[in-house]
Amino acid sequence: MADIVEFAYDTELPAPKPQDLFEKVDIDDAVAEYFGPGHRVTSALSHGASFWTRTARINIDLADGTPHSYFLKVARDAVGQGMCEAEYEGVAALYKVAPDFVPRPVGWGTYKADGNAHFYLADFVDMIEEHPDMPKFCSALAKLHKDSMKLSNGLFGFDIVTYSGSMYQAVEWTDSWQELWITSIKAYALQEREIHGPSNELDKLLSVYYTKVCPRLLRPLQTGGRMIKPVLIHGDIWYGNIATKAENGEPITFDPSVFWAHNEYELTTMDIPRYRMGRQWMGEYHRHFPISAPEEDYEDRMRCYGIHSQLCASTLYPQTTRFRRMLIDDLEYLTNKFPNGYEGSKYQSNTAIENSLMRSMISTKRKCIIQNTKDLPMGPDVECLRTRRRDLLVSALQSLELTIRFMTCLYCHELYLLRLLASRKRILSPCHPKAILGNVTHSRQAA
Repeated sequence: MADIVEFAYDTELPAPKPQDLFEKVDIDDAVAEYFGPGHRVTSALSHGASFWTRTARINIDLADGTPHSYFLKVARDAVGQGMCEAEYEGVAALYKVAPDFVPRPVGWGTYKADGNAHFYLADFVDMIEEHPDMPKFCSALAKLHKDSMKLSNGLFGFDIVTYSGSMYQAVEWTDSWQELWITSIKAYALQEREIHGPSNELDKLLSVYYTKVCPRLLRPLQTGGRMIKPVLIHGDIWYGNIATKAENGEPITFDPSVFWAHNEYELTTMDIPRYRMGRQWMGEYHRHFPISAPEEDYEDRMRCYGIHSQLCASTLYPQTTRFRRMLIDDLEYLTNKFPNGYEGSKYQSNTAIENSLMRSMISTKRKCIIQNTKDLPMGPDVECLRTRRRDLLVSALQSLELTIRFMTCLYCHELYLLRLLASRKRILSPCHPKAILGNVTHSRQAA
């Protein structure tokens, strides 16, 4: 039997449930505490549409008579509590870096009159519900990512569990992007399985994805002298979460799924047609933030990151199985292209060279320390001399270790350039921003 579900016009996403805009909203005391003493509520009505929460606009007069408007979001039960807390903490982190790019977060909490009702409160912003200006938006997004680097602790993840819709994200801190990514996808796959049931086909594909595809595409970002620095991402960029401020025409975002991540993951939804953006947005973004090395993996990294979006859609919209089918199609493409994983790639050989040099250096260090201390006579004074000489040698060899690491990076980079020249490849890869802009009509078959 075919899936029967109402979908939004010209997209493949189910339409959110509209709210009765004339429905009166009761203001709980826990919410009113944020308005300050002497305030007066002038109106409180439902506002907008939502899949998982109730939303409202609250207009008040402050104690001095100044009018002010708030946006209220209410969710229920334990998941709702986690969603409200995560949204507040996430928006607060974004607001600290880019205060003009998100509405100001005010607070979150639990209703005093209903312990199962939880809320998130922010300043209300009048928005034009259409795509913001693409150059302005992409510039602001890249600026958010770059500016957040100053606050990064060098790890990927977040302080608390965050949410994408009603789905929790496993974002425990780690210094390995590959590790965080696989952990988060496993959590998403578990939630998807709970909705649509087990699938042997999907389980087999995911197993290869974890053990072969992810190491092949993500490990090279942090090996062979390459590195990526975590940036603070919005985490859910699509046409439903971006808009234009009515006040000044500047771009604004909302409803984030925040954590510290590889910046390119933020662009995944731009390449999936149902999110109504497009590859030209990716190219515009990369005018301000270059593609990570290795550049030749860019297209497949985007497809790798797209697994998250397919799992999310399959889980959040249980009325249809079309998103699970898209998920399986994307996994089949990736697992067929990278059956040998990281070990079967050129990057593994470069890492082996680095490890070999490091092992040789460590062995040399130990031999030098032993040789320069074993012939000294024994005694208290001589022991001090022995210790001092050993410390000096260790310090010198630590500097040598850093030098070898640097020279290894240069060596691996030269090997890469030689391979490019030998194969007569163009220096401008097809994933370069200029190439992307020149091929904006291209998009992959999966939605």
